[in-house]
Amino acid sequence: AEYMGSFRFMSLNLDTGSAVTIISELTHANNPQDVCCFLTEQQKLQRLPQISQELAAPGILAAELRSYMSSCSMCMTTVAHEMFANIVRLYAGPKELTRAAELLSTIELIAVSEFPAFQSVRRTKKITESLISIFAPAETLGIPTLTTNSAFVRALQQQGVVVNAIVHDSRSLTGL
Repeated sequence: AEYMGSFRFMSLNLDTGSAVTIISELTHANNPQDVCCFLTEQQKLQRLPQISQELAAPGILAAELRSYMSSCSMCMTTVAHEMFANIVRLYAGPKELTRAAELLSTIELIAVSEFPAFQSVRRTKKITESLISIFAPAETLGIPTLTTNSAFVRALQQQGVVVNAIVHDSRSLTGL
């Protein structure tokens, strides 16, 4: 994971991609091959980089995420929460639904409002209003964001804006 900011924090903001990764069966499977046998060929192809990473280093991402999450409280913006809930409703399987409920029971919601520091940021395909509404509240509160969206973080940096972010690999839901 790539971390931009100090190493000590009391709270951690989750973006949608991180929340999905945290509950994914691919993240938690003791043997990624066990997950693969339930996926169609097309699903396997879509997740090939994720499956390859898990086969090369099983459980490493799960351990990394636990290390970030174990020492702090977690929060999520109302926008990220709504997006995450929709993804879970559409794509999560029983194990992932259980993990989602457990995760959401520990999350404090952050309201989204106006964030002057981000007004000068030019909106692009990689910098959207919804992404700003996920990162900006945490930035305003001095809370790092756990994210899978390295493209957003890099696009902001190219405009001279550095966000307090921990970037990690992503995992998709498997429907298991």
